[in-house]
Amino acid sequence: MLGSGEVISNEAFQWAAHHPSGVIACAKIMRFMNDIAAFKRRKNKGDLASSLECYIDEHQVTSKVAIAKIDSLIEDEWRTLNQARYEHSSLLPVVQRVVNLAVAVVLFYDGRKDAYTFSTHLQEVIDNLFVKPVPI
Repeated sequence: MLGSGEVISNEAFQWAAHHPSGVIACAKIMRFMNDIAAFKRRKNKGDLASSLECYIDEHQVTSKVAIAKIDSLIEDEWRTLNQARYEHSSLLPVVQRVVNLAVAVVLFYDGRKDAYTFSTHLQEVIDNLFVKPVPI
């Protein structure tokens, strides 16, 4: 909201500051996608357990099953985020910024690659979007 060039109402600021379902859904999407993309690297590194590792340990399932479950949680959070767009139509410019943040994170973690940590993956995404010709 800051630096948006628009005057943000007090109502919009209060909506964003009090962690509504849309903001929380965006954060969960980002966390879950990061956990899936970094799963193999993190497993060897010895970091704190991710949501994926916690699910595997808690339910005694394979990583494939856990990834499928986390994917379904991501889908649920997308529904929550989209619902927030319709529940707060008077705040749509602010809600849309939250949605745009969640959409942007897909560029970094799509295809289970961690382009946030490894910029070579991001270079591939940028090349595919803007450099390589689109077949017609």
